[in-house]
Amino acid sequence: MKNTSFRCLWIGQAFANLGDIFYVVGLISLLYNLTGSAFYLSLLPFITTIFRFISSLLAPLVIDRFPLKRIIVQSQWWKTILLVCLGIFIISFDHGFSVAVIFFITLISLLDGVAAPVSAALVPQLVPKEERMKANGFLNVITQTIFVAGWPLGSVLLISTNSSFIIWLTVMLYAVSTIYTGRIKVPEQATDPVAPSNWDSIKSGWVAIRQIPTIRTLISIDFITTLASSV
Repeated sequence: MKNTSFRCLWIGQAFANLGDIFYVVGLISLLYNLTGSAFYLSLLPFITTIFRFISSLLAPLVIDRFPLKRIIVQSQWWKTILLVCLGIFIISFDHGFSVAVIFFITLISLLDGVAAPVSAALVPQLVPKEERMKANGFLNVITQTIFVAGWPLGSVLLISTNSSFIIWLTVMLYAVSTIYTGRIKVPEQATDPVAPSNWDSIKSGWVAIRQIPTIRTLISIDFITTLASSV
């Protein structure tokens, strides 16, 4: 677990996860200031969850055709660009509600849905087999610590500043995450010269869930946890 690439992975993901929390905190404040409506606030978790789910369904199409490092770096890079565009939009937008905000949220959610499984898939390629359980446990501790500390910290920052500052702070966090993920060195592996069909790529994961009880149990637990987190 002391190799540089794994260190870059968990540091990059730590900055990305903290940015994701600040991003949501800033958007909650932004949408409320623009609309004053609880309905539009409820659209934030709904749109985020729905489009992350759609993106996760289509993620195998990307994973089977491009290197994992390239996917995670590009997704984080585009998230940074989109957030910069959102920050510029906020500066020039003084009142009312715009579909553009929802558009940015949708695109960022789509990128998140692809980046999450790629990050998990990189661990076996960076860490020796005998250390993978320790590595996954370490990543989980980092993720949960950021999740617990990020929300109150984001709230304090929001009270002290404003939603625009939070958005630009998230841009900086995403940029640092992109730099660290770009430094990951993935060992070259033999690839299948014949790429699977689109349908085979999509159904492969569902077949594994149906055939392997352990995976099915873990997916069920993760699904319930996701519902609780959304609430």
